[in-house]
Amino acid sequence: MIDYILSFPNEAIARAALADWRTTDEDGNSFWVPKFKCGIMEITVINQEAVWEYTDTESPVLLTAEILADGYWMAIATPEIDDDLWDKPYALSEHDRSLSATDHHLLRTKLSPEQIAGVQSIRPVFAGSNYPF
Repeated sequence: MIDYILSFPNEAIARAALADWRTTDEDGNSFWVPKFKCGIMEITVINQEAVWEYTDTESPVLLTAEILADGYWMAIATPEIDDDLWDKPYALSEHDRSLSATDHHLLRTKLSPEQIAGVQSIRPVFAGSNYPF
């Protein structure tokens, strides 16, 4: 399975860019639908995890606030490398899920090493990927 991490300025732009990945039910509710029956989901990219002090377990103290990456983020899973998806400006990284527990999961990226190093985690962990950022 190949996972793509996508970034958009906001959700409206993501919906427009990926309109063929959306559907509407009989009640008029719109939602994401995977093309390949593999997966598409909204994700949160965390640049800094929150740090708490638990000296008093009933009143934990926030020492450092969580910092999220700007924008609207998504993950799309495909059964194989998808060069058409990769060529889109919003596709930022391509990962081989079978290598997710190793340092060799990253196949291609448009991010600098500094930007990659700035990612502490991605939530939720999708389909067992748990990439070691």
